[in-house]
Amino acid sequence: MTDYISAELAATCDALGYHDGATYRLDPDALDVIKDLIKYLKRDDDTHTIRRYLGQTKFLETDLIQIFFDD
Repeated sequence: MTDYISAELAATCDALGYHDGATYRLDPDALDVIKDLIKYLKRDDDTHTIRRYLGQTKFLETDLIQIFFDD
C-alpha cells in the first residue's frame, strides 16, 4: 500500500470517533466516514490491501464493535 493511501485511510478511520473509557463518542461526521470506508472497500485490489490494513490496525475490534455494543 502506498504511503498516501495508508495515510488517507488512517485519517479516515481516526475521524470516526473515539472511546473515552466509558462510551464510544462518534464524530458528528461519522456517517460520512462510514460511507468513505465503504468506498475504500469497494475499490480494494485483488490482494485485499484495504482489508488487510483494517485488520492490522484492529479497526473492527477497537472502533466498529465498540459502536455496536456500547451502552
